[in-house]
Amino acid sequence: MIEPLTCKEVAELLTEYLERKIPWNQRLLTRLHLRLCPGCQHLLDELMSLPRLFERFDQLDTEELRPIGEAALANVIGHLNDSRRPRFLPESPVPQTAQRMLSSFADLPLRLLAMTHSAMMQGTAPKTEPFLPEEVLELLPSPKQWKWKHFPGGIRKALLWAQGGGPSLSLVFMPPNFSLASHTHIGSESLLVLEGELEHEDRCLTNGDWIHMESGSSHSPYAFNHGCWCLVRDEGTVHFTGPLGWAKGMVAGA
Repeated sequence: MIEPLTCKEVAELLTEYLERKIPWNQRLLTRLHLRLCPGCQHLLDELMSLPRLFERFDQLDTEELRPIGEAALANVIGHLNDSRRPRFLPESPVPQTAQRMLSSFADLPLRLLAMTHSAMMQGTAPKTEPFLPEEVLELLPSPKQWKWKHFPGGIRKALLWAQGGGPSLSLVFMPPNFSLASHTHIGSESLLVLEGELEHEDRCLTNGDWIHMESGSSHSPYAFNHGCWCLVRDEGTVHFTGPLGWAKGMVAGA
């Protein structure tokens, strides 16, 4: 079975795609991805507009370019003189399903996820490992007590909180260019990206993005160049699919 291209792979192929320098099968997969992905199509449109932009500037003489250059320089100098402010993330609303679940005070992992998300939105969450705000760390065991598990491919996972057969909370690191095998959730899962970029279905998730998956949903997340840190609340188990899925399931549950 031919695997579809990821957004990262398509972005790397766009120049050669326009110049028709890639094999027909890669060209076909790239064209299919572009039809289904508005973000990559927009990137292609911008790439195609560059020659016209350069041509426009080539037609201007030196005196016409001078005001543009001076305005650009003044803008840069103005930003250099600005005092640095906390970086506020764009609004990333909590999924509606998770909002309804937050009314249950017994679901501590979900409330800790919401507290972390709120701190990220306000710019008060730390920018270094483990990326969790103080108010959340106070409700968890000391980081020195976290037991990290290491899995093939470089993925790491620490179980932060679990009680009985209810939902648990874990801190997960996916290494650069790592793709988790396709799996189905037997139980719901909420995932908050703390640092990095994660490809989920047709979306690229980044800092502060939160997704919620109901029981029975499937995905195969992919971490981009710098890896990805996630805070994950889940319940139940996962079922890995495809060849060697049973083996991956045994390893993931170890």
